[in-house]
Amino acid sequence: MEYKKTYKGLILFFATLCLILIGGAVLFGIYLPMHMSRFTVCCISASMAVLTYIIYKTQYIYWFNGISYEEAEKAGEKRRKAYAFAHLKLFGILFICQIVFSAAMALLRASQWVDFTAGSLALCIVAIYTVKIKL
Repeated sequence: MEYKKTYKGLILFFATLCLILIGGAVLFGIYLPMHMSRFTVCCISASMAVLTYIIYKTQYIYWFNGISYEEAEKAGEKRRKAYAFAHLKLFGILFICQIVFSAAMALLRASQWVDFTAGSLALCIVAIYTVKIKL
């Protein structure tokens, strides 16, 4: 596989995410307004897991902050995949935990702000934790 510098996939990903969030906000706003924040936090968690999966498959680790294209190219396929997989594992676990937590909070009829606060905090913690991951 030829390794080349491109941001088309990243731009397409964020454009699609915006459409999903807007569509979800409209639908949840009409039919389930009490779960709109839950949807948003779960969607953001899912998007991070999907983005890290895309980065893992394409090896475009320079999409992560702190890695240049030149560093990624020099690292080689094996190191790029290992670096991306470490991120994928963390954001995948976050997504699964967020879904389980949101479902439990919905069943317990807890405020959606509990989900929003916990999900946002968890996302920040995982994102900060990924800074330790080195190429």
